Amino acid sequence: MKRFEYKTVDLSPTWSLDPEKKNAEHLERLAKLGQEGWMLVSGNENWKYSLFVREIEE
Repeated sequence: MKRFEYKTVDLSPTWSLDPEKKNAEHLERLAKLGQEGWMLVSGNENWKYSLFVREIEE
């Protein structure tokens, strides 16, 4: 039986007036989470409340 773990992450960017910097920071954080095996379930529209899931290796 597959098992999963979930976590919420606040992906709000650091304060900046530069939208390119905010976008680059967001993509960098998503890439890091992806490398750790996390998949975004919801929260792409509101970065403050992003839910991620990954399968637990037993």
